[in-house]
Amino acid sequence: MARDSKAGNKPAFSDKERHEESSKAAQSAIAAQKEAQKLTRAAAGAGDPDERQKLLNQALEKQIAAEKFGKTAKYLQSGTVCNVLPTAHRPSSNPY
Repeated sequence: MARDSKAGNKPAFSDKERHEESSKAAQSAIAAQKEAQKLTRAAAGAGDPDERQKLLNQALEKQIAAEKFGKTAKYLQSGTVCNVLPTAHRPSSNPY
C-alpha cells in the first residue's frame, strides 16, 4: 500500500492500483451501456405501451449507471480523486 503516516505525502493508490480500478470502472461502464442498448431495442419491439415504458425506464437507469462508471474511470485515470481523497476506501486491502 502506498500510504504514508503523514497526510498528503503519498497517494492513496499506486499507479498500478489506480489503473486496475480505472479499468474495472470502464468495463462496468461498457457493460451497462450494452445493457441499456439491449433494453432500448427490446422497448422498440414491445407492443404493449406499459412494457415499452418499463423497458425504457430500465434502459435509462443503465445509461445513468454507465455514465457514472465512465466518470469514475476518468477520475481514477487522472489521479485527481486519489490525490484529493487520500483516505479513499480500498475494498481489496482496507487495514481497518
